[in-house]
Amino acid sequence: MKLILLSVFIFFSFTAKAFSKIKSNATEINLYSGDKSGTFFIKATEICKKFNENASKKGLNYICKVKESKGSLENLYHIKKDTNSFSIIKSPEFYQHVSNIDYDFNEIKIVRKTHDEFLTVLVNKRSQIQSLTDLNNKRINIGYIGSSSRIITEKYLNDFKIKPVNIFAYGAGESFKQMENNNLDAWVYFNGHPNPGYSKILNDDQFDIISLSKSETANFVAIGNFFKENILDLKSLYGINRSIQTISSETFLATNDTTSVEILNLMK
Repeated sequence: MKLILLSVFIFFSFTAKAFSKIKSNATEINLYSGDKSGTFFIKATEICKKFNENASKKGLNYICKVKESKGSLENLYHIKKDTNSFSIIKSPEFYQHVSNIDYDFNEIKIVRKTHDEFLTVLVNKRSQIQSLTDLNNKRINIGYIGSSSRIITEKYLNDFKIKPVNIFAYGAGESFKQMENNNLDAWVYFNGHPNPGYSKILNDDQFDIISLSKSETANFVAIGNFFKENILDLKSLYGINRSIQTISSETFLATNDTTSVEILNLMK
């Protein structure tokens, strides 16, 4: 009996070591996302988890790792310079019409759509902000330089002559802190789903999420047809039983032509 138990122990020890060695030598597949507290990072974590499950089932020696970034514009350049890597980005039309960057979009291979992103405007009630026009002379955060939130909000502010007194470049995690500490009047950002981080803020009487007017949603749609009018459902947030009118845009998983079919199939 002892001999049998010893044999079983040796077998599983050897198997575990062999598996560990395989994983330690695995080819890393990087997936560039965004701030750790944001939706891009959450989505990328889900995608990598599924990729690693698929690779394990097929006995392929790959491992997907989520990489933090400062937004979708940075992610675009990772697609260009990195082999066997993926990024979460907006549509190529978004960058071409909104940011006017010098970039060859023919190098991008869209794998699939990941999720819709909603424009969300979180405000401090003391600031009496009820529309985007009210952002004049206010302290606002519009995300990291290079993030899609910042790209489109900057364009909107410029196009419609809205001039905040301060414009900050915080990620999601820091934004929550600054809102709670009353250092921001508003935070404008794209969010893929109700984030647990602002459920806490919205249950404080100090904060709210404003609904866009019909003219504001129409103005965004006029900026680019990649935007569409939509409803952000807040009913899943504790204590919030309503929905707001806003705009949304599609978000995609992308790579380049150097990525093999074998790796692409694991992402599907």
